[in-house]
Amino acid sequence: MKSERPWNANYLQVMTANFCMAFAFYVLTPLLPLYLSEHFSAGKDKIGLRRIGGIGYYGLSNNIATHPAIYDTLPQR
Repeated sequence: MKSERPWNANYLQVMTANFCMAFAFYVLTPLLPLYLSEHFSAGKDKIGLRRIGGIGYYGLSNNIATHPAIYDTLPQR
C-alpha cells in the first residue's frame, strides 16, 4: 500500500492560491477608500457602502467555498 505525502503538489497549489487571495484582500481593503475618493469623487457614505459590500461578499463566499457540506459532495479520486 502506497502512502501519500500530506504536502503534495495539489495541496501546495491550493494553499498558495488561498494565501494570495487573502493577502490581496488585506492589502487592497485599506486602499479602496483612497482610490474611490480620488478617482470617482465618492463621498464617505458611498465608500462605506462599498467596503461593507466587499467585506460581506468576501466573508460569504469564503464560508460557502469552505463549507464541508459543499466540498464533501464533490467526487473523490
